[in-house]
Amino acid sequence: MGLRAKVFLVVGSAILVLFSAIFWFISTRLEREFLGAQKDDASTQIRIVGGIIDRDTQSFERKAIDWSHWDDTYDFIQTRDEAFVQSNLNDESLAALGVDFMFFVDKNGEVVFEKQVLTGEAGTSIPESLKKFLLEDARFQSLQAIFSGIVAYDQQPVLLTVQPILTSNGIGDPKGRLYFGHYLGQSYFDDIGALSHIQVNLDPYNDQT
Repeated sequence: MGLRAKVFLVVGSAILVLFSAIFWFISTRLEREFLGAQKDDASTQIRIVGGIIDRDTQSFERKAIDWSHWDDTYDFIQTRDEAFVQSNLNDESLAALGVDFMFFVDKNGEVVFEKQVLTGEAGTSIPESLKKFLLEDARFQSLQAIFSGIVAYDQQPVLLTVQPILTSNGIGDPKGRLYFGHYLGQSYFDDIGALSHIQVNLDPYNDQT
């Protein structure tokens, strides 16, 4: 092999190694940046979804507090005055609140009033299994129990808030608890998906433990 051929071979090999190194560096960096961008985008979308759910939870909680921290409710839980029921606990009131079910529990754990109003339907009693599920939940055993969030009932997510019944200024000896609930269907998560640009599916939860 002549000198010129040897030089060409060495230079060509060096160039090939150099380009290989450059290609590896660029592809690795681009992949890392791409994955980083995907991760940041996913994190942003998750924050958006969480923010929407938090917003809706806080709004639902405020509705319950307006009712649970109210002198009229405070009196009703003790007197069980039917006039309060007729004036405030009709089907139209619950529908306007966006509440699917509500019930009042006195300080002894007895249900004083209950009602479920689903869209387009007349008011009915709350399913016994749902009441049992909520009343036996350890998180709500205290009269001072405060909870707002999503719970799973019979493989269905429910937006729930539980508040102690106090006077209008938010003080006094709690006389019971107020439960507000709203069933969350797939349409709710579809709306979140439209806002966050991420698909949110309502899938049944299977406990494998």
